Amino acid sequence: MKKAILFCSLLVMLLTSVAFAAMPRDEMYVGGVGAGVTLGYVRSVLGEPADVRRHQNEGIKGVVFTYSDSFRVVARARVSEKTPEDEMVVTGFWLSDASLATPGGIKVGMSYGKDVADRFGPGREVVDGQGNIRYVYEEDPEIFFSFYVDKEDEDTIIVIQQETNWNTICSR
Repeated sequence: MKKAILFCSLLVMLLTSVAFAAMPRDEMYVGGVGAGVTLGYVRSVLGEPADVRRHQNEGIKGVVFTYSDSFRVVARARVSEKTPEDEMVVTGFWLSDASLATPGGIKVGMSYGKDVADRFGPGREVVDGQGNIRYVYEEDPEIFFSFYVDKEDEDTIIVIQQETNWNTICSR
């Protein structure tokens, strides 16, 4: 009986440690850029983008800063709030080269298993219709930080992406 209780206790501890594997929010940035910082801050750290795209529809305005073919930063705001562009809040980014790293040093080209999963536990695996695999870490229901891996070896990080529930981020 004692062995059964001990076994069940160990099993519960193991399952909860895997279920609650998480990446801390302060690791969900690259080059100091991530959800919640302003476009003005992005400009101050990374300089002027190579291209800026602005769009507006259904009461929402968006701005995309493109620094290269490999790095884009997105910000959104409600049109009704009349937020100046430099005060718009970053709601995500897309990075596909090793030019920037997370605060812990994770970059495109590194091993997902060794450099991410071994440190933070496994992310939620998502496979899209084209067979692309990404591992997603969530901070509350607000911020999603993803590592896309190479289809062939299923371990080499090829894209680091951040997405948000932008309504929550922008209303802070």
